[in-house]
Amino acid sequence: MAVISSPSVPETNNHGKLGSLGNVKGESGLALAAKAIPARLALDRESCCEIQTPVSIEVNARLQVEHPITKEVTGLDIVSLQLFVAAGGSLHRLSQVRQHGHAIECRLYAEDPQKNFFPEHGKIHLWRPADGFKAPGCDVRYETAIQTGSEISISFDSLIAKVVVWAPTRALAIERMVQVLAHTACIGVKTNQLFLQRCLLNRAFHESTYTTSFIPSQLEGLIRPPEPADLTVFSIIPCLAVRKIADQVGPVASKHQRPFRRIRKQFRNQPFDLVNVHCDIITAADGAPQETSLMCIWDRPTRDALVHADVVYLTPVPNQQSPAVTNQYNALSNSLRGAITMSTSSYRLQVDSWHPAGDVGSPECWGTSTMEVSINSSKTLAHIAMPSIGTHAIGGLVDSPQRVFCHFPSLETYVEYQRDALLSFSENLRSVEGSQSDAERRTVKAPMPCKVLSIDRNNGDEVKSGEAVMVIESMKMEVTITVSTSGKFQTDWKKGDAVDEGKVFCSVI
Repeated sequence: MAVISSPSVPETNNHGKLGSLGNVKGESGLALAAKAIPARLALDRESCCEIQTPVSIEVNARLQVEHPITKEVTGLDIVSLQLFVAAGGSLHRLSQVRQHGHAIECRLYAEDPQKNFFPEHGKIHLWRPADGFKAPGCDVRYETAIQTGSEISISFDSLIAKVVVWAPTRALAIERMVQVLAHTACIGVKTNQLFLQRCLLNRAFHESTYTTSFIPSQLEGLIRPPEPADLTVFSIIPCLAVRKIADQVGPVASKHQRPFRRIRKQFRNQPFDLVNVHCDIITAADGAPQETSLMCIWDRPTRDALVHADVVYLTPVPNQQSPAVTNQYNALSNSLRGAITMSTSSYRLQVDSWHPAGDVGSPECWGTSTMEVSINSSKTLAHIAMPSIGTHAIGGLVDSPQRVFCHFPSLETYVEYQRDALLSFSENLRSVEGSQSDAERRTVKAPMPCKVLSIDRNNGDEVKSGEAVMVIESMKMEVTITVSTSGKFQTDWKKGDAVDEGKVFCSVI
């Protein structure tokens, strides 16, 4: 069975592209293999070709990762057939194998396409395969051992899952795969999930004449981040999720007879000071061209706002020329005391459904949930993960900073948000201001254990910001190391050295 693919999206023979060439490849390939390898082995064969001429062949004594798509269109269990052949069986009776429909496989990797596909490692905060008609079944397969809480280790390949779909035609298979990937939530590490969908939706991929040069020629469009306009509206969801969970504290905590539970919230506040509004500051820390902070202002008390439809205002955080924390906090306060301007965007919200991963009465289960919200009558679905949620943190949830991960099927990926109250936002500014020292910008640390493949500059050489200085290997990937400032290059490592995570690669002095 011929396999035509871009590197990450294998698919079965496209009849419109190869025509009878698949048969030519099959016959010539079998003859070559039989002549070159007289022993009886269980083999897997690959061919490469020009438009009408097969030019090379690869034979492996093992299955390739693309074998599931062959199984989908032929109905043959290739693993069983390999064992059958190895035991002395003959495959001559299978000479009339026919292809039915079209199959596509996407390999979901823990890697960052925007950083030259640098491999990622860490914890999966939420793994949720697609559901409904897109759920695993006879036409959709997930080959994975990943689940919520799994760790992507540096000791192995960064492959998370193989997702395989079958459909009667190639066009339908592409459409189904896009839907399955969009509704698959893999939150916690950067993945190539959005990149895969961009490949499938690209017009050039739909042409029967596309080649393996497709990705290099289309790379700029394939790795672009989500549009900022989409992120603005979706920024409401993490704020709503935090307040929805906080709203559940009352019924659960009342079972334990919390002290002062009858005292209303914000009882010390001056009710006529306009700064005492319900306000969140939300920052899209991942997936945006640059980190942008928005104020999310609620015009009703939290409990009422989450039970009934409510209006929420979104406005940018005032941009101060001075980075001083005090100036920034004063700017926020003055902005809140000012009237809502006509330029401020307003949104009417209605929580249609909220489903924690487990028992609603157990706060431990609130860290992952699915929420459907109507924003200006337009429904938005989000799969949410909040790693810091626990019984010890629930009580002060609204007033403390939270990392919130939201997977939006309509956005085709997840976004990491930092949600703050006014005070915690100011404290974060103080931390960031203190951490951005010149010394830190002048050092490059190993993001994970790796091996030095080459050092492209000598100690004392002048380098410029953004210049490549070293090449390393980690998790079977070669990665180029660049510097973020200009000066003289200095390193204590040499070619072939093994470097532990967190060690300083080089410095610019």
